[in-house]
Amino acid sequence: MIFLTVNLLILSLNLLLYFNAGKIVAFLNNGEEDQTKTNLFKLFNILFFVTQAADIVFDVYADDFIHIGYSLVVVYVAFFIFEI
Repeated sequence: MIFLTVNLLILSLNLLLYFNAGKIVAFLNNGEEDQTKTNLFKLFNILFFVTQAADIVFDVYADDFIHIGYSLVVVYVAFFIFEI
């Protein structure tokens, strides 16, 4: 039950970031939305979503997908830090 709750929480956060990527990029770019940066943020959200879905479906490789997800999160946060 906790596994499902954590995955739903991460999924909802991921969807929130995906749908608000343009607003986040505009906020970090002083009100100007850069389509390339928005697409990069959305790409990492999609990659993270695919990794999360594969983690749920393929329990045998759960540790591998968790490490891939951690790597994606680090790159995603690095983009945010680079923007600030």
